[in-house]
Amino acid sequence: MNSLERGLKRETGRGHKEGGIALMVALFALLILSLIGVAMLTRATTEVLISDNFKRSKGAYFNAEAGTEEARFRLTPAAAGNRIDTLFPSDGTEANTVVYIRANTSIVPTNQSSSNLYRDLEYASIKTRNSSGSQTSTTSTLSGYTPIYLTSLITGNNPYAWVKITRKTEALAGQNVDSLSTNQNYPVFFGSLDLNGKISQYVRDPDNTLTHSLDHSNPVYLITAMSLDSTGAQRKIQTELVVMPPIEANAAVDSFQDVDFQGTLDIDGHDECHPGDDNYSVYGVSSAGTIDNPNGSQVVDGQDPPLPAPPGSPSLCPGCPFNHDVPSLIDRLKSHPMFQSITSAGLTCSGTPVSCSGSNAQLGTPPTTPGGSDGTPKYYYSPGDLRLSGNGTLGYGILVVDGDVQFNGGIYFEGIIIAKGTFNFTGGGADAINIRGAIIAGDSISDTTTDVGGSIDIQYNSCSIANVFTQMPMTKLTFKDRALY
Repeated sequence: MNSLERGLKRETGRGHKEGGIALMVALFALLILSLIGVAMLTRATTEVLISDNFKRSKGAYFNAEAGTEEARFRLTPAAAGNRIDTLFPSDGTEANTVVYIRANTSIVPTNQSSSNLYRDLEYASIKTRNSSGSQTSTTSTLSGYTPIYLTSLITGNNPYAWVKITRKTEALAGQNVDSLSTNQNYPVFFGSLDLNGKISQYVRDPDNTLTHSLDHSNPVYLITAMSLDSTGAQRKIQTELVVMPPIEANAAVDSFQDVDFQGTLDIDGHDECHPGDDNYSVYGVSSAGTIDNPNGSQVVDGQDPPLPAPPGSPSLCPGCPFNHDVPSLIDRLKSHPMFQSITSAGLTCSGTPVSCSGSNAQLGTPPTTPGGSDGTPKYYYSPGDLRLSGNGTLGYGILVVDGDVQFNGGIYFEGIIIAKGTFNFTGGGADAINIRGAIIAGDSISDTTTDVGGSIDIQYNSCSIANVFTQMPMTKLTFKDRALY
């Protein structure tokens, strides 16, 4: 074999080897691309599933919330014949009462069979987690009691499966309201402490009953709503609802600042809602500061003043505790969805700091009978000083003012007026009573004295105050995702 043949043989062998390597590289590259494609496809599929699960979970959440809102409505007088708060007795058994609103009669949440997709596990046992995350379980106080079943008011396809309504207790809520372990099954209320008027949740046991104002407290309801769609997506949420308790006024005019009387006036702290019962009377005027002595044309009646004033003296309580955290109270009320800006009643607000004014304002329609439950209450918030003038101002509801209040001319308002600053009334009007309910005036903003006078008549009426709170929608105190418990 000559040199030319040997060279050709070497080149031919090298070509075969290089062709084999190229094929292996191509196959390896194809494998890598295939793996990348499979990974991308898997990731895309996973993201679609995650998105779909999230969408279904959110849908189930909103469906459950629809159940919460129906229960919220049916716990108020607005539901008329469909009310459910009236189903809870006040004989000591209310903590064992359970009401279910169902989408249809085939749903039996108390059936604890594992095959029952609609079972309510917390009907049988309550699970809680402590601060370290450890879970414990205790038998529910509802277990064994016959539930009250109602049908949903929602027509067509009901978005939720069932809603459970109970009165809140520490045991059913799986939480401690106080540090006592002996009152787990007493109902929980939301109301004011007699000592300082602070509003909070408390267990209504024999001890707490002595320290809290029962007339200014309302029961807390536990609302658990469950939804389940055709794919098995389930959500269970729980909220705590309460009718905002009425504010407890110590007087027909309850002021933090000094009180001066001007002109002619008549202020009566005898409760018009409970005529002849002095147990419901309050002071005519109470102030953390000083109070003018009324003259012959100024009458201040009501609860007997504290000693050393003799019984039958003008109903004045100078230097008395002012049991209202007015800034916090205003913040809580103005954030309620029922409250509107005072500008929606036709008043004008401008300037820095803000000042609002108007004349002959219409701030709600009073009931036909003073202290009655009819009428149309309105809830207004003024972001600064408020000045109303004219003889045609009419109102019913709650008026919250983030500043001083000044009324000039005639006015009739039923309900409660809460001012962060002072209350000043000048001028006169034809109405026998100008303000029915109560006035609370807090720390001064631009004035240092509450001036009351100018032919004004103020009558304390606890029903006028209570009614405007009763007609407000129930307030959500807490929210829980019960899937975590």
